[in-house]
Amino acid sequence: MVVVDKSKGGFRELATIGVSLDEQILSELYIEGKKWIAARRGMQAMFLQDAQQREEKQVTEYLLDNIETILLNGT
Repeated sequence: MVVVDKSKGGFRELATIGVSLDEQILSELYIEGKKWIAARRGMQAMFLQDAQQREEKQVTEYLLDNIETILLNGT
Protein backbone atom coordinates (compact mmCIF):
# COMPACT_ATOMS: atom_id res chain seq x y z
CA MET A 1 0.00 0.00 0.00
CA VAL A 2 1.49 3.28 -1.12
CA VAL A 3 0.06 6.72 -0.36
CA VAL A 4 0.47 9.03 -3.33
CA ASP A 5 -0.38 12.65 -4.09
CA LYS A 6 -1.76 13.41 -7.54
CA SER A 7 -1.61 17.13 -7.88
CA LYS A 8 -0.04 19.44 -10.40
CA GLY A 9 -0.43 16.79 -13.10
CA GLY A 10 1.76 14.06 -11.63
CA PHE A 11 2.03 11.40 -8.96
CA ARG A 12 4.30 11.78 -5.94
CA GLU A 13 4.85 8.96 -3.44
CA LEU A 14 4.23 10.17 0.11
CA ALA A 15 4.53 6.98 2.14
CA THR A 16 4.75 3.22 1.85
CA ILE A 17 2.41 1.61 4.36
CA GLY A 18 3.08 -2.05 3.53
CA VAL A 19 2.91 -4.85 0.96
CA SER A 20 0.93 -8.09 0.95
CA LEU A 21 -0.94 -10.55 -1.24
CA ASP A 22 -3.36 -11.50 1.56
CA GLU A 23 -6.78 -9.81 1.19
CA GLN A 24 -7.20 -9.42 4.98
CA ILE A 25 -3.82 -7.74 5.37
CA LEU A 26 -4.55 -5.52 2.35
CA SER A 27 -7.77 -4.36 4.03
CA GLU A 28 -5.83 -3.53 7.18
CA LEU A 29 -3.17 -1.69 5.17
CA TYR A 30 -5.89 0.30 3.40
CA ILE A 31 -7.29 1.43 6.77
CA GLU A 32 -3.79 2.34 7.96
CA GLY A 33 -3.27 4.36 4.78
CA LYS A 34 -6.53 6.26 5.37
CA LYS A 35 -5.41 6.98 8.96
CA TRP A 36 -2.03 8.19 7.72
CA ILE A 37 -3.67 10.56 5.26
CA ALA A 38 -6.07 11.94 7.87
CA ALA A 39 -3.27 12.48 10.39
CA ARG A 40 -0.80 14.09 7.98
CA ARG A 41 -3.12 16.19 5.90
CA GLY A 42 -5.52 17.43 8.55
CA MET A 43 -8.46 15.94 6.69
CA GLN A 44 -11.58 14.81 8.46
CA ALA A 45 -13.22 11.57 7.51
CA MET A 46 -16.35 13.28 6.25
CA PHE A 47 -17.88 10.12 4.81
CA LEU A 48 -17.39 8.29 8.09
CA GLN A 49 -18.92 11.20 10.00
CA ASP A 50 -21.89 11.27 7.63
CA ALA A 51 -22.46 7.54 8.02
CA GLN A 52 -22.20 7.83 11.80
CA GLN A 53 -24.68 10.71 11.89
CA ARG A 54 -27.16 8.79 9.71
CA GLU A 55 -26.83 5.73 11.95
CA GLU A 56 -27.35 7.81 15.12
CA LYS A 57 -30.44 9.44 13.59
CA GLN A 58 -31.82 6.05 12.58
CA VAL A 59 -31.28 4.58 16.06
CA THR A 60 -32.85 7.63 17.72
CA GLU A 61 -35.90 7.51 15.45
CA TYR A 62 -36.27 3.77 16.11
CA LEU A 63 -36.10 4.34 19.85
CA LEU A 64 -38.65 7.18 19.80
CA ASP A 65 -41.01 5.27 17.50
CA ASN A 66 -41.10 2.34 19.93
CA ILE A 67 -42.07 4.30 23.06
CA GLU A 68 -45.53 3.11 24.05
CA THR A 69 -46.17 4.87 27.36
CA ILE A 70 -44.59 7.44 29.62
CA LEU A 71 -45.07 7.13 33.36
CA LEU A 72 -44.66 10.15 35.62
CA ASN A 73 -43.47 9.12 39.08
CA GLY A 74 -43.26 11.87 41.65
CA THR A 75 -44.26 15.50 41.74
